[in-house]
Amino acid sequence: MLWRPRAALADVVAVTLGTNISSMRAQRSLDRTGDALRTIFERLSSGARINRAADDAAGLAVSMSLSTRSRVLARSDRNVQDGISAINIADGALGQVSNTLARMAELAQQASNGSLGRFQRMSLHQEYRALGDEIRRISETTQFNGINLLAGTRSTDTGTILYQPDQAAQQGATAVSATGRYALVGSDDGFSTLGWNVYDRVTNTTTELIQTALNTPATMDASGNVVYSDGTNLFRYDISTRVTTKLTNSSVLTGYYGLQISADGSRLAFTSTTQFTDGASFSEAVSSTGSNRLYAVDLTSSAQTVRRVTQATFGLVSARQLSLSSDGSKIFFASNSNLAGTNADGNWEVYGTDLTAANLSIHQVTNTTGTTPSLGFQGASMKATNDGRVYFVDSRDYTGQNGAGNIQLFSASLSGSIAQIGNMNLTAAMTFSLSADESNISFLSARNLIGENPTLAFQAYRIDLGNGTLKQLTNFVTTANVTP
Repeated sequence: MLWRPRAALADVVAVTLGTNISSMRAQRSLDRTGDALRTIFERLSSGARINRAADDAAGLAVSMSLSTRSRVLARSDRNVQDGISAINIADGALGQVSNTLARMAELAQQASNGSLGRFQRMSLHQEYRALGDEIRRISETTQFNGINLLAGTRSTDTGTILYQPDQAAQQGATAVSATGRYALVGSDDGFSTLGWNVYDRVTNTTTELIQTALNTPATMDASGNVVYSDGTNLFRYDISTRVTTKLTNSSVLTGYYGLQISADGSRLAFTSTTQFTDGASFSEAVSSTGSNRLYAVDLTSSAQTVRRVTQATFGLVSARQLSLSSDGSKIFFASNSNLAGTNADGNWEVYGTDLTAANLSIHQVTNTTGTTPSLGFQGASMKATNDGRVYFVDSRDYTGQNGAGNIQLFSASLSGSIAQIGNMNLTAAMTFSLSADESNISFLSARNLIGENPTLAFQAYRIDLGNGTLKQLTNFVTTANVTP
């Protein structure tokens, strides 16, 4: 075998490693260009020069701070726009309220026309009440994003003290004028002597009307004028002139019970055992005592003519069980006497009449049978309206809706129709007030009537007589805040 070295060397292939420098440079340049293009496209798509810390660490920090502030300011701008939208809605609602109030003022001015009769004024009053209902509807339904804009919020404070007796033996305010300025106050200690007084909230002064026992009646109209008794006669105190006028001229020491004056001061009603001649002047009382009867006096006439409302004898009626409508045209009262011939069982029933009628006719508007519950109308208030309705509380079942015998609020008319308002369990001997436009009833109760009074504190409630809704107006958390 022969050795051939040169042939073996000729078969070996040469390999060159990493020597294409030009290609490598081109690839690196392409990568840099691609990175630059990606950065440019990223900036173009995002609209920002700095998209990551690698672009500009310090600039990114500044950019993030400015971006945060920009977002906060943008949100603030949207909040302002939302607020403007809410204000626009409230402004529109208030504009409607303003227009409605202008119409109500127009109706009030129209009603002052002396050429109009009572029925025309009643028509004006019905429209006035409807407009008042519309204002309440607007205030309760105007919302933005579920937020009531005009309904207000419940009060949790104790309110304004109108009058605060100095001694525990004093009586509180028994009547307040429509403006809230004047209060009829009975006291037997804090003033010079026992008697009736008029408190002026604006001047914080008290005027003593009479020094007498507090069981003698007194009543105040919406303007603050007072009619009171000294146990023998009736007197009228004019709040504007501060002058007291003697209304009766009786020589018989008999009391006056259930004394009430209409809100407009036009008519007075009371029960008394002093005998007054039907159709005679109020100052001409018969000098003798007799059966207790109900009388009404027209205070607008110069003669102040007396009308004997009931001819038959009936039991004494407390002030809460006698109600004149605000214009003095209707009167309702409670009695257990058989005044209309349909109360032979002697239950406590509601009676009423139209005092403007030429011939008075007593209407028995309720008619119960069997044993009267202990509540009856004794101690409970009733409120008459100008259109011949009366509101009262009772535990009897007049409409088939009060089988449980709870204390409910009812309305009745001179025609005898009765309706139960809601389904509540109210407080015995509850006193309530009827608004001037006769569209709402307000009262105090320590019951959890609508599930919003878990502490059972005394709260103020309001019933809308138009739609029957009950609203809790206050949110006291302790029973020490309010007492009825």
